[in-house]
Amino acid sequence: LLFCSRKAMKLEIETFCTFWSSLLDVSHEQRQAFYAALEQGMTERCADHWYPQMPVRGQALRSVIFDPSKHDVDELLIEAAEA
Repeated sequence: LLFCSRKAMKLEIETFCTFWSSLLDVSHEQRQAFYAALEQGMTERCADHWYPQMPVRGQALRSVIFDPSKHDVDELLIEAAEA
């Protein structure tokens, strides 16, 4: 079960990183750096907060704020963009 939950977490994080990376209009190298930094940051954020039997538990840690009109952008995205 532990292997399954880690695999599910990895897949969800990869999907998350692919989505955000696809929105960028940058070079391939910049996109790869952003993806890697985002993947590392989200993996660290979720490491001790992944509950496959209770998907809603810990979901606040998986959420990412992005509202540029209010200058409210998640620190995770900012750090990945600066990578």
